[in-house]
Amino acid sequence: MQKPLKITIFSIFLLFFSTFFNFYIASRGVFHVDTFVHFDSAFRILKGDLPTRDFWIVHGLIVDYIQSFFFYFFGFSWFSYILHSSIFNAVICLFSFYLFSNYLNLDFKWSVFFSLLLSCLAYPISGSPFLDLHSIYFSLFAIYFIIIGIVKDKNKYWFISSFFLVVAFFCKQVPAFYIGFLTGLFCIYYSYFKKKGKILLNFISGGIFATLLLLIFLITQNVDLKRFYLQLFLFPSSFGGSRYSDYDINFNNLISNLKFLYLFLFILISIVGINIIKIRGYLISKQFNVILIFILFLIGCVFHQIYTKNQIFILFLIPILTALSISSLTNLNFKRKNQLKFLLGFICLLVSIKYINRYDFERKFHELSNVDLSRAVSFSSFDYKFKGLKWISPSFKDPEKEIRILKNMKINLLKKDNKNKMLLSEYNFFSLTLNKNLHGISRTYDQISYPNKGNKYYDEYRLFFKEKIINNKIDEIFILDSAEINQYRLNHIVFNFVPENCFNKTLINKFTVKLEIKSCKYLK
Repeated sequence: MQKPLKITIFSIFLLFFSTFFNFYIASRGVFHVDTFVHFDSAFRILKGDLPTRDFWIVHGLIVDYIQSFFFYFFGFSWFSYILHSSIFNAVICLFSFYLFSNYLNLDFKWSVFFSLLLSCLAYPISGSPFLDLHSIYFSLFAIYFIIIGIVKDKNKYWFISSFFLVVAFFCKQVPAFYIGFLTGLFCIYYSYFKKKGKILLNFISGGIFATLLLLIFLITQNVDLKRFYLQLFLFPSSFGGSRYSDYDINFNNLISNLKFLYLFLFILISIVGINIIKIRGYLISKQFNVILIFILFLIGCVFHQIYTKNQIFILFLIPILTALSISSLTNLNFKRKNQLKFLLGFICLLVSIKYINRYDFERKFHELSNVDLSRAVSFSSFDYKFKGLKWISPSFKDPEKEIRILKNMKINLLKKDNKNKMLLSEYNFFSLTLNKNLHGISRTYDQISYPNKGNKYYDEYRLFFKEKIINNKIDEIFILDSAEINQYRLNHIVFNFVPENCFNKTLINKFTVKLEIKSCKYLK
């Protein structure tokens, strides 16, 4: 078979496999907070509500806008939502395949093999669109373009690289900031080493160009830049330092959880060390610089993984590390080189299967490891827009009970009583389901989603909350939670910002509270 035909056939195979595998995994159970984090926010964008202006966000907004694009062209449905992440997974797979085969000088079979493993360990870990993953994979694309720029010795790829780093940052500030910082240091080193100032100039220009495009877009969207700066820069920095100082670094989160990643990193570094000893001038070779920039990328990923409270999502690095190791063996001549390559590939396969089972099929990233996924039920009974989604979550052992609670909430929101309703919930799909603006104040409602008492930006959020109630003429606020609602939770979501005496409180059930707004001085 001719090489171009073979590449085309396997590219089509990788495209379909990576897309459909993510579709399959994504629809097996939910963790309502993370699964739907971009669902209603993307819908609201198409209806005229904008992040930072109409609802508070603490992380980037680009994933919301990308999802709004998919809703616009493919309809408001679960299918459109998962199509977004599935296509993204296919792009990761195909870009990696292109890089492995063309710039790492891997044999065709190895390029296909590692691309397949990568496609199983990339987006399927979450399945649904998730800001951490978009941030890390846009950063990966930036590194890929740097690798191409090194190999082809073309300055334009450094421009493209920093453009993607800015996109990654505005998906979520970290890990993109860590990776961007380390990449910037490498760029300074490499431009000095090559005595080409244009490399650094192109890298800086790409970042400036991307930032200017974003600012122009925000201005045309009538986004308040002061609020944008407050929500994405000032507020996150106000708690960021304390998170690091208060975080408990232990053997488990530093070493044990990432032991296999460290194993493959050690193998790569060992092979590079042998190349340095055996090959004169290896330290100034293109291959060494390719490996160096990827190791810096890995350091940024590991640093973020250690300090994030999310499950592990950097396991996709293992196939890439193995690919780099096998590529590095090409320079060395010894009898059992091919046997060593197959051994490394086999170990990578075993470790990947272990993680594919744990994170994809058992859905550990979404806290479903201890949930009997066979009990999942079709969520189309709640709304036909969710056709294909099998509902079960870590919050309820009985998925039918949870769906009954959600249906009850739907009934309350649909009552034709001419009252303006607001819903505050981490079940972020009711606005789209009902095709109705429910005026959620924040994209999420965890401990760091917005400033609470004690934070220096508390008054900013308190006034933001008050403004949204008054401007939208809200009559009732509904609170729906996945756990039994207590006073602490009510305070965290509402009463720390609007006095309790402004409401008549009704407990609809253990998970749902209605707050009817009454006349009070604070809201006049």
